[in-house]
Amino acid sequence: MERLSGLVAQCAERATEIACGLNESSGRPATQSGGGVDSCEVPSTEEWAVHDYDGIPATFGEYPDLDDILEFVKGVEEHGDAFRAWVEHQGVTNFIHEDFQDKYAGKADSKREWGGNFIDDLGILKDVPENLRPYFDEEQYVRDMELNGDIALVEFDGTVYAFWC
Repeated sequence: MERLSGLVAQCAERATEIACGLNESSGRPATQSGGGVDSCEVPSTEEWAVHDYDGIPATFGEYPDLDDILEFVKGVEEHGDAFRAWVEHQGVTNFIHEDFQDKYAGKADSKREWGGNFIDDLGILKDVPENLRPYFDEEQYVRDMELNGDIALVEFDGTVYAFWC
């Protein structure tokens, strides 16, 4: 009868270290293809799975790519909840850490607030007389940007994050 074992891994580790831990927790020595921790591989003959995530989207699934999880953790450490919103928008199989910085367009408490900040930053209404500015519908402007595919606004944990499409 097979013995069940477990491993609690901190994602600040490298994927190869987690792979070595998986090998060792199964009662087998770490499989190394080229020597050293950097060459450990997740065993293909041994079944392994992730049954609980803490702070990581469960949509990574039961059999995630360890490198993808570590990439996600690094992104969150570097960019915080904005990166979490990016991954929620892109999906766990489509996010690329390098794309985040090119696509991130800021955050606000609401779509209207983000739109107002965007319009102010661009100076769109600078030539419009002050008494006519209230007639400009910032919310509709942002909605049109979303419908045209220019911007994606993602609400995450009470904050709206904007990403260029």
